[in-house]
Amino acid sequence: MCIILYMDRNVDILIIGAHPDDAEVGCAGTIIKAVKSGLTVGVLDITRGEAGSRGDIQTRALEAEASANILGLKFRDNLCMPDCGLIDSMDGREKIAAKLRQYRPKIVFSTAPFDRHPDHAAVGDMVKAAFMYSRLKNREIIDENGQKTVCHSAERLYFYPMHEVENISFVIDITDVFEGKMEAIKAFSSQFYGKKIDGYLPIGTDDYPHTIANRAGYFGTFIRKKYGEGFIAASPLILEVDDL
Repeated sequence: MCIILYMDRNVDILIIGAHPDDAEVGCAGTIIKAVKSGLTVGVLDITRGEAGSRGDIQTRALEAEASANILGLKFRDNLCMPDCGLIDSMDGREKIAAKLRQYRPKIVFSTAPFDRHPDHAAVGDMVKAAFMYSRLKNREIIDENGQKTVCHSAERLYFYPMHEVENISFVIDITDVFEGKMEAIKAFSSQFYGKKIDGYLPIGTDDYPHTIANRAGYFGTFIRKKYGEGFIAASPLILEVDDL
């Protein structure tokens, strides 16, 4: 399933998540700020979230489309790999590398390899490998249509934490767009606002919107702002003296 909002799908920033709603939880505020600044942003969901305890494939696809419009995405694509069945595999690495070559982003964001949800961790590992494979001129990678792809070197790779918060490299102030982030979260009503299933034990909390707001507030304290989103750089950041 691919939600094409604009025919040209080259983007400045590509956000990759294991499930529909990962991008919103991890970096919706940053997406909104990027779009407002004139940058183009796309989202690649790796699964359709079919193993989730609430909602179904059709519901989550409609929710993802609604959120894409709220965020101002250029497109939202989905690799339809198995939810709760992701592992770091050569097949997955090459599928993601093909998408990097197709969309040709300058900056890539992904779930973190150390996340306690195995799907999040697997995606982080696959993206880290695909980020390198994509740039190798002699690495043949075939896309979903059976066509050879052309190498592409994205400039930066960042990870957004979903559960554990470790060694944050930088925080983006999202105070002025926080309500937009929560609107995008609310688009996934089946996941965050629906009735809890009897006996259901969530991985993190049974009140995700509250927790998302608290975490944004926590990140905000790092930079003396009301709300923020934290990220981990996959490699050292390049700074000039003026940036200090």
